[in-house]
Amino acid sequence: MITEELRQHVAKLAANHTGCFVPIEYEDEDALAHHCEHYGCSTVEEYEATTAWESYFDLHKDAYGHKPRWTKWSDHTAEEWHELIAQLPL
Repeated sequence: MITEELRQHVAKLAANHTGCFVPIEYEDEDALAHHCEHYGCSTVEEYEATTAWESYFDLHKDAYGHKPRWTKWSDHTAEEWHELIAQLPL
């Protein structure tokens, strides 16, 4: 279930997004619902952790040539995932 707080958070992210690619869940309620259902997240903190983990997952593959399949988004907070991203040899 997507809370109103999460909807507002994602809307704020969309409004502040400056890149040329806008993640689909920013604009599509169904895509956001799918993202949350897929990861089992419903709070702002959980959403942030899932998106940070997705970045880590992709960047780890770029850095080492393989995906860190032993990780789960719930292993760390978003801040911790960002710290791990900063440690990757990119």
